[in-house]
Amino acid sequence: MLSEMKRAEEGGGLMIRLYETDGKAMTAQMRLDVALCPAGAQAMQVDLAEQPAAGNTARFEQGVLGVDIPAYGLATVMIG
Repeated sequence: MLSEMKRAEEGGGLMIRLYETDGKAMTAQMRLDVALCPAGAQAMQVDLAEQPAAGNTARFEQGVLGVDIPAYGLATVMIG
């Protein structure tokens, strides 16, 4: 479930926060409009302070964001 979408505090990247509500680990996928993300943008999983997180599972390919989310967990991704 999408919880938040905003511009990053620094650098102007797009921040997306997703969370899992069914109690099952999953890979979330979300298609983004090209107006939100420039061609060649990269995805990086970050913590709540927008710093790189250990174990980055985020990827952004052909306009689709994919990221692994643990059961009842959340994932914050910066695209830019």
